Amino acid sequence: MPRPWPRSKSSSRPMSSPLELVWHAGAIREYSELLKRRKNRAAVRRCVEQQLLAVASNLELARRWEGPADVLIYRFQCEDDGVKLPIQVVLEPLPNGKLGVEACGTILL
Repeated sequence: MPRPWPRSKSSSRPMSSPLELVWHAGAIREYSELLKRRKNRAAVRRCVEQQLLAVASNLELARRWEGPADVLIYRFQCEDDGVKLPIQVVLEPLPNGKLGVEACGTILL
């Protein structure tokens, strides 16, 4: 079952973006595993959140996957104590102005 985007710690309101991000269970597990292996979890988390908010504001940053499912692939890099992490997020446009996060993890280049 999809989960809403995490709320900001500084307020009780959800983080605002033009498209509301909805995390699917598999993406939450992958993201959790990604953060477990990082030295600077806060910096990686902040980078991923910023990138997701950017792509939610401008879907043209992502590439449409040519396959049976209507999903978008968005790749970016975050740094973990000087090491660049290539990260890929699989996004699914949902009805009512929502964007589903299907997967989120590191990839091999």
